[in-house]
Amino acid sequence: MRRPPHSAERLLPGCGPEEEPCITEAPGLNAVVTFKGIEVTARKIRLWHVEAAGMSASAEFLDQALELVLPRLSYEDLESLSIRLLSEAATRNDGSGGGEI
Repeated sequence: MRRPPHSAERLLPGCGPEEEPCITEAPGLNAVVTFKGIEVTARKIRLWHVEAAGMSASAEFLDQALELVLPRLSYEDLESLSIRLLSEAATRNDGSGGGEI
């Protein structure tokens, strides 16, 4: 039985819809923090994907994705949240062989 790939998984090259599923865990960074009562989840595989307050966005840089998801945060709050997420991602993925920040 085939299952759709999870957002943290990817199909390997050469695996198409008519072939056997070739799914592998993608290396990446993950972080979850609560900021001003809002749970914020950030994942980086190729792009940063951020989910918060029922919204989600992807961008090349973490601060860009955060600004798309939480546009009313001040610059200082965005900076503080970015630092917390990057710190959590680095701590959570320390020694796991995850990707670069």
